[in-house]
Amino acid sequence: MLATAGLLGGLSQPAAAGFRPRLTPPALTGGFGFGLANGPGEIGWMTSSGLPRGYRYQYLAGGVNTGTGWETWNSPPGQFAGYYMTNSAANGYLPVFSYYELLQSMPSSGTNESDRDFNNLNNAATMNAYYANFVLLMHQAASYSGQVIVQVEPDLWGYLEQRAAGGSAASVPAKVKSSGYAGVASPPIPMPPSTRPRKLTRSPPFSIRPASRRIPGEAPSTWSSTTSPITMPAGGSSSTTTAARTGGTAPTRSCPTSTSGWRG
Repeated sequence: MLATAGLLGGLSQPAAAGFRPRLTPPALTGGFGFGLANGPGEIGWMTSSGLPRGYRYQYLAGGVNTGTGWETWNSPPGQFAGYYMTNSAANGYLPVFSYYELLQSMPSSGTNESDRDFNNLNNAATMNAYYANFVLLMHQAASYSGQVIVQVEPDLWGYLEQRAAGGSAASVPAKVKSSGYAGVASPPIPMPPSTRPRKLTRSPPFSIRPASRRIPGEAPSTWSSTTSPITMPAGGSSSTTTAARTGGTAPTRSCPTSTSGWRG
């Protein structure tokens, strides 16, 4: 379980040490960049270290229906994310969130993380709260004047790819419309042919507008096949199989496109 100690608050005022006001928020670049996990009370060290970093990273966790999730870490609900984005930008960093909420949400039943994630994903009440929680974050991002990276449930995708066994994401059920959340009740607007994947087999969870402020990204899990490419011989049949299984599932799962639809 991720600890939240030391993360509650601390962003109401800009950090004094090394504070460098900016006229415009930082933006994504076309090259490689470095970042650092950095809590709200630690930015003084980051700015005074003298190391050129472009990204500042923070987990948003605690569960969507526990009363102790990220949305409660400042007031009003959700303001923690707003403070973190503006404080990061004011000090020259592009804010990055890892949205890691499903596992810690209730009831989280099961003997391992994969089962707990999957059971929560198929609990209508949990998913209703989950969609509302994610929309709260999107509203905070929309109020922020710059770009922000949101990494959505990085471990979840690996577990779901394992359940799909290299096949289509359509084989893995989840509560979407049946969650009762109004924002996912209607089907999305279809993507134009030029952006449509070869296999679009899942209904997207919901659409977020305005589309011009969304930049999609894919991060297929390197351990989804249960065989890590880090430890296997280079170029062997195992590495080829692993790449094929991961690459076969990733194009069928859901993520936003440049339109209001979702693709993999």
